[in-house]
Amino acid sequence: MKRKVKALIMAVLMFVMTLAPSFVDAVTVKAAEELTLKLHYHRADGNYDGWDVWLWEEGGEGAGYAFEEEDGEMVATKVITPGVTSVGFIVRTADWTKDVDADQFIDLTEMVSGTVHIYVESGVEGRVSALQMHQSQSYVQPYRLRHFLLQISLLHYSKDLHPGIS
Repeated sequence: MKRKVKALIMAVLMFVMTLAPSFVDAVTVKAAEELTLKLHYHRADGNYDGWDVWLWEEGGEGAGYAFEEEDGEMVATKVITPGVTSVGFIVRTADWTKDVDADQFIDLTEMVSGTVHIYVESGVEGRVSALQMHQSQSYVQPYRLRHFLLQISLLHYSKDLHPGIS
């Protein structure tokens, strides 16, 4: 008798478990929108000839990115693969003369989409964290962080990914 009751309870539980998902709202998972990194580089001597930045996503291969003039500043631009939380960088010349000896990293764990502006001063070492601004429209805010000026521009913050944020 006990055995039949246990079997009946198990059968009912299995039946309920198979029907339960149809009564619960489905969760839609969306890929993160595009995230762009803009690394601004400043040299006191103004000589940028031969300098570029080697950028690599955590666990990935690196590549050299040339500095191009944007609004009077030298900027290297890289589109980040969705889901990447850290990007390493080395400002260097083609023969691997480094501006700073250590590898440096940008923490992107809080970024969803938009543009992250990192300001690097020649000869200054530090670790950079990208702070997320909870805004539904364009927003630019400067921060001072260990010799770096970090400016974040979030163009489209997705309310769908974070419904509690208005």
